[in-house]
Amino acid sequence: MHAVTRLPAARILTDRIVDDAGLFPPEALDMASALARHRSDQAISNPVPSQRFVCPAGRFVELHQQLDDSDRIQVIALGPAVPQTEAEVGSLEADDRTPVVALETSLPVDNQHKDHGFDHFGFLNLLLAVAAAQKDAGTNEVEHILAERNPNVVLQHITGLTTHDAFEIRAAFHSVGSCSTSEPIDDLRRLGLIADPT
Repeated sequence: MHAVTRLPAARILTDRIVDDAGLFPPEALDMASALARHRSDQAISNPVPSQRFVCPAGRFVELHQQLDDSDRIQVIALGPAVPQTEAEVGSLEADDRTPVVALETSLPVDNQHKDHGFDHFGFLNLLLAVAAAQKDAGTNEVEHILAERNPNVVLQHITGLTTHDAFEIRAAFHSVGSCSTSEPIDDLRRLGLIADPT
């Protein structure tokens, strides 16, 4: 196990913040590789990954086929809110190895920008945007926070948050899916928000 030392507010903000979305682009791992990485993350037990595995409804059978007897994978099921999805979720819940901890519906195709030409906001930007909205910031201010790309500015805002602020933010913002479970940790380490003991 690799211990991680973190600042109090940063600890609250980043605790179990990253859901494992390795099946999705740009990582787009095959199921066997995605589960192998997820098992590795479980063994390392870093506090940043949530240890929840995002799986689309159409791949539940494939997920079951790749499971080991010793697996226990907390699943965030992703699919349209239709009876077929609910039935497929039931098949996951019937297996003790795949408890379903959340069911999330996917956006309509025409809202997903299939050319992937849209901005991907950093999760720290999202946390700061929630903080601003909770303090009744206007739309322009929230948009400005989401668009901020200077890491020093983002860091200044994050380190200015109190532990109370952090608890309020996380009450409204539970987690974010990431196709990489290591890059968010690396980014936090580069910013000095988490640090492995030397």
